[in-house]
Amino acid sequence: MLGLTSLNLSAREIEEAAFIRCNQISKLNFSYCYKLGNAAFQGCSSLKNVILPVDIVEMGTGVFFSCSNLESIMFQSDLNGIPDSTFGGCVKLKSIRILNFDMGKCYERIGEGAFMGCKSLTSIDLPSGLKTIGDMAFMGCKNLAGISFPSGLTTIGEKAFYDCSAISRVGFPSNVVKIGSKAFFGCTALTSVSFANTSGWKAGDVIVNLTNTSQNATYLVSTYNASVWTRE
Repeated sequence: MLGLTSLNLSAREIEEAAFIRCNQISKLNFSYCYKLGNAAFQGCSSLKNVILPVDIVEMGTGVFFSCSNLESIMFQSDLNGIPDSTFGGCVKLKSIRILNFDMGKCYERIGEGAFMGCKSLTSIDLPSGLKTIGDMAFMGCKNLAGISFPSGLTTIGEKAFYDCSAISRVGFPSNVVKIGSKAFFGCTALTSVSFANTSGWKAGDVIVNLTNTSQNATYLVSTYNASVWTRE
């Protein structure tokens, strides 16, 4: 596909690795598309802005993995979640818009490594239906400073925010029952952590008192960072 810089796509499915490492492609125009296969546009290093069509109902893993110049993405469809490794290594990604932000059971899960290494990302509005943040989902997002968890969130995976060194404040809603090991390890700016429900929490086998926001931060980042936190 030498010299191909723009794609006009009208297809039920873009197959797995269909345009992998097509470095000249800088623009995608979707008329319609129902499914994006695994790694469909992986390594397309000239892509900058992508608007996904309203028709998409399924995305594979790593669709835009390592698109190193991708700056913005817009979701318009009712997906169940953001799959594993979707934007891993997209080091210039700054803007993520989900138009169906409040749509019922949509976007219940952010997959493993979905935004890993997106070091230009400073904030993200998490969908209201989100229940699970996967392992390493935001690992290495060093400039991610603003994060607000929706009320229905229940699970934060292992190393989910590992080395997110700009986060200074976190508040966990009352439905959270599990925080994976090292979920906030390396969050050196984190000084305030609050829990809407402070009772019944254990870090490993240790019962923790979570009434002091500053102490909570120390527990989460340092003292008990290697433990899986659970609430009964």
